[in-house]
Amino acid sequence: NLTSTGDTVIVLQGFYQENLRMADKSIHLASLYLTTGDTSKITSTIIDGGYAATTIACTSSTGAGVGAIKLTGLTIQGGGSNNGFVVGGGIKVNDYRSITITGCIIQSNQAMFGGGLYSYNTDSVMIHNSIIWYNDAFEYGGGMMVTGSGDYFIISNSLVHNNAVGVYDNGGMGLDGNHKKIILNTNVAYNVVPQGRYGGGM
Repeated sequence: NLTSTGDTVIVLQGFYQENLRMADKSIHLASLYLTTGDTSKITSTIIDGGYAATTIACTSSTGAGVGAIKLTGLTIQGGGSNNGFVVGGGIKVNDYRSITITGCIIQSNQAMFGGGLYSYNTDSVMIHNSIIWYNDAFEYGGGMMVTGSGDYFIISNSLVHNNAVGVYDNGGMGLDGNHKKIILNTNVAYNVVPQGRYGGGM
């Protein structure tokens, strides 16, 4: 609550059981990977949702798309709930101007839609040098679900592996928004949908 738009918040190494909420603000949340380039800071700076709710949720109070969130060098896990009625397990971003995820590991999250990440009506969704794996969704988008309106979706130099959907489609990535979609140097593999369903990878 003490942060203001434009702040960069550095998270020191450690395990933090939190369900973070941001509304309308433009914040850069990062580990010491941001300042040192040391990749060990990624796996040792963990934000865990404790399966109580979405681990990191960014929503607009006005629907005007004014916020821009950046997440750098974090492990984001344990998002969702045991009853499965959460949209966006690890990360949820709704009606924001942009989200940029760099050098993050998004793992072991669960939700109804978008086990690892759920984005709705966000103008730009950018994911770079990240790993999205071992996330589960009950219906759609085991690794991620990007839907609604927006300008573009970009994922580059990343891995989307071993995510799963329980009932319907899009084991790895569900990309049904009207964004321009750019996928560069990204490995999408070993994602699972039920037999007879569609889009194991995306």
